[in-house]
Amino acid sequence: MKKIWINSLIVVAMGAVIVILIFFTDGIDQLIKLIKNINYAWLFVAFSFMFLYWGAGAFTIGFLKKGVLEKCHKPRHNFKTLMIGQFFAAITPFSTGGQPAQIYFMSKQKIDTGKATSIIIMKSVLYATSMLVIAFVFFFIKKKVLVAQIPNFVLLFVIGTLANSLLIVMYFLFLLNHDISEKVIILFLKVISYFKNKDKIYVQRQFDKIRGSLISFQDGFRIITKRKGYLILAYLSQLLQHLAIYSVPIFLIRAVEGSFPNPFSVIAATGLLMMITALVPTPGTTGGAEGLGVYFFASFYVTAPILSVILIWRMITYYSSILFGGIFCLINHGKAFGDFDS
Repeated sequence: MKKIWINSLIVVAMGAVIVILIFFTDGIDQLIKLIKNINYAWLFVAFSFMFLYWGAGAFTIGFLKKGVLEKCHKPRHNFKTLMIGQFFAAITPFSTGGQPAQIYFMSKQKIDTGKATSIIIMKSVLYATSMLVIAFVFFFIKKKVLVAQIPNFVLLFVIGTLANSLLIVMYFLFLLNHDISEKVIILFLKVISYFKNKDKIYVQRQFDKIRGSLISFQDGFRIITKRKGYLILAYLSQLLQHLAIYSVPIFLIRAVEGSFPNPFSVIAATGLLMMITALVPTPGTTGGAEGLGVYFFASFYVTAPILSVILIWRMITYYSSILFGGIFCLINHGKAFGDFDS
């Protein structure tokens, strides 16, 4: 529980710094003007795409569950799993807290820990691969426009795609290679044992405890690869999840500028932005997302103060996940917060 509060305070503090920066950069007059002139109907449409984003993510988990477990679970359980992961991912560096929280919550639904892990890892694989596919498709569709609008766009594209590709390779090695999986787990346990001042016997005992889950984890992957229909449906819903959050700036630009931008350019810029900011080590990529957001979105805004708009974009796409995800955590899992500190 203590770590959750510390991470949350870091997010709030960094958010406050950004608000202060906006206040002194854009000025109170510009901010008031933006609030008065914004079209709140289109702002609501932009926010509604976050519900589509969350819903598509829940469907992805549901299809993977059906493929691995060969039985259906109530849709609300999938949505709870998604939102709890959103909260913990938002308050931890590199979004590392989301996956363990989801696996823990699924284990509370009496799902085998190994199979729960395979479901969440496969969700992460689909997330990374679909992000890469969208980046390549829109890069080739709008390359000339984006190169003209965003300085060093090609270099940023190469950095983002290489980093994402490396992550995908690591995921697949973990899924497909039993020896690598064991070595990664043993290394992880050794790191833990070092900080806990434990010996080799401790590492071996802990590994023996989770060996069965590791076998179950890889069994889950093998099962769903034989049920490709569910894997395809999960991949399509994952693509929809990305497109939903990438579309938020389209309607936000309409709300503050009064006209629609080219949707392909906005989706391409947003997709690359989110792929690069995933490398920022702060919780929720706070600071990096706002700074790079100005860099990527500046050309799309003519009259609106860009920093203020970026703050609105972050409130919709990031802080809303903390708010709504936190509510789900408190309602469904409040007593177990301490379990995520280990």
